[in-house]
Amino acid sequence: MIRMFGAKIVQGERNSQNPRGGRRQMNRFKNNAIVNMKSTWPQFTKEGLSMKILKENDSLSKTIEFTFEHSKEYQQVQFRFLDAVESLDHNNIMNILQLNRYHIDSLIQLSDISRIHDDTQMAADLIERALFALQNSFHPSFKFTSNSAGLIYKIDYNRVENRGLFICLFKQILYIGGKACYRTSLELCKFLLSLDIQSDPLGVILLIDFYAIRSSQYEYLIEFYEAFNELKHLNLMPNMLMSYALAHFYLFNKSHNTDNLEKANKALIEALLRFPGVLMILLDKCSIMPDKEVESHRFFARTSHLRMPEGLKYLINLYVTRMHHEWKISENLIWLEQTVKSIIADEKKHENFFNQCKNKTNSLFSKVPPNLYRHLILSDLKEVAVHLPPEYASTATYTFDPIPPKNSIISYTRPARTESNPAAATSTESLFTFFQSLLPSFNAQDLNRPQRNNDENNAVGGEANRGFDFNQMVERLREFLVNIEENFPATRQNDFDENLNEDDDFD
Repeated sequence: MIRMFGAKIVQGERNSQNPRGGRRQMNRFKNNAIVNMKSTWPQFTKEGLSMKILKENDSLSKTIEFTFEHSKEYQQVQFRFLDAVESLDHNNIMNILQLNRYHIDSLIQLSDISRIHDDTQMAADLIERALFALQNSFHPSFKFTSNSAGLIYKIDYNRVENRGLFICLFKQILYIGGKACYRTSLELCKFLLSLDIQSDPLGVILLIDFYAIRSSQYEYLIEFYEAFNELKHLNLMPNMLMSYALAHFYLFNKSHNTDNLEKANKALIEALLRFPGVLMILLDKCSIMPDKEVESHRFFARTSHLRMPEGLKYLINLYVTRMHHEWKISENLIWLEQTVKSIIADEKKHENFFNQCKNKTNSLFSKVPPNLYRHLILSDLKEVAVHLPPEYASTATYTFDPIPPKNSIISYTRPARTESNPAAATSTESLFTFFQSLLPSFNAQDLNRPQRNNDENNAVGGEANRGFDFNQMVERLREFLVNIEENFPATRQNDFDENLNEDDDFD
């Protein structure tokens, strides 16, 4: 074996077995590391980002609160980054990253630019690099992979310095999930939710059911739902209630336990009565023509849900977009059809509950919470268009800090920028932000270029349609990253992990 596979492979296989000869559960996050160093990355150096304990262990809640902090040098880089973002010139952000190779917000912003240009590989790589910088700034006591004492590690999203970790984890979940690594995405969802389970600032709870179903973790999803239903009111979330029913149905197909089937039927009936609008949207997404009796029934008719609250519409569209593939399975469709017909047959039995739920959902989802808007912006699903209300649309929205909380905690303030005419400058910045929201390729510097005749400007491919060249920007970004690699050869992951415990498990 050693001759065929090498000593390291054989020893690793032996270490993966416990003393009794059974196989240990696979550890997806060794050495308290979310990502590992890549050979294509520049040498890592701490550039003023660190973590400290904000509140010591509370004996009652067993909670330790951590927070990131920026050194004076890092603060100056952050000020230059904000100036670069407001300049609407991506080259300025790349110039910052050339001097500060692991600046978190610059990596997030350039990742988003790459994603817009459909370069998902580069976008994911930049997020991983930001996560690598964040994890190498963790406090020694912040060991999320091993928590035998049952401590809760909290990080407050309201603090500006902490948001980079939340944003990067959320994007990493989506990129890893896009590679069909659903179990790893689920574990990252658990970690992200544990950081601030009370407020869940990015709405990661809308992803947990999806990755639990896709990774066949049905027992975990059921246990999670029953444990947190009272605290988080999960039965008022269409994704959770529908997935809870589906998890029980999958367990029934696996074990043929009739108890699971009864719980699945009960949960699905409740979900369809609480959120009847989900049925037609789901059938449309699955390209299924509904039965005439179902289509005309007052519970499920399309006309009955034309005035669906916007918040509920977002939640249903998110669920259907992500989970419709599960409902295309023939066994699931037959079960859904039988459940709908049983509801129609017992209409009088369900009428009171249906009316109660209708009144409750109309009041409950009348306003869209900020964390749902952040979730929609970061998810960037083409099927779910986001319409920001005036209170958010009036200010610029950036992916490195989408919809900042109103009660934000700012430990240091940005110096005031001197303008010859503040009112005019504010008006101009607002106008530039408006054009950027409509046209991501808009460049303010193009306004100063000499104009040609109107016919040439308005022609397809003319000067008016050109603006900022994304191809040139991406090529420059690639050359820039290669230059970094040549000037700063990558270091080995072992240089950073040599003092960490190899056997830490993710709890």
